[in-house]
Amino acid sequence: MSDYDTTDAMLDAAWAQLDLGAQGPQTGTHWPVLATIDPEGRPQQRTLVLRGADRAAGMLTLMTDADSAKVRELRDRPRASVLTWDAESRLQLRLACTVTLRENDRDVWSGLGETARQNYGKTPPVGTEIAAPLDYEITPAPGNLAILRLTVESLEVLHLGETHRRAVFSRKEDWRGRWLSP
Repeated sequence: MSDYDTTDAMLDAAWAQLDLGAQGPQTGTHWPVLATIDPEGRPQQRTLVLRGADRAAGMLTLMTDADSAKVRELRDRPRASVLTWDAESRLQLRLACTVTLRENDRDVWSGLGETARQNYGKTPPVGTEIAAPLDYEITPAPGNLAILRLTVESLEVLHLGETHRRAVFSRKEDWRGRWLSP
């Protein structure tokens, strides 16, 4: 019997991967790809670091610079897609989420180490064209920290083992799983 023979086992494996990813870089799930829609309606993807996973609430936490294009895009359209891949477990996760932004959280800021703070604040702001690769200054500030709280609306799990298995889960259906052809 496989660890992936029931939809419950698939959901358990998915959240176990997300929990592990939030703990550190021991799994590919630590670096999810976040996709948003830009003002022209084009998808935009980027890799972030998974900072938290809460299965009971169906929530993920990511952090980014408040000056980034993704934050502007999420203010306009607070929806995102997340993709993770972990080579060791051979699990791909696709999550459809609604996003709540929290900015200038001094409690979270005070809990960050100095190295982490370097990620939140650049002069000129992130995404600004510069003449040479190092024509910017690191200017960490709590106002540049944006916390992305993602409410998972649906979760698709694909296991690429000896036999492939794929299931989808929805918050609206109380996370009841349905099998899909892989």
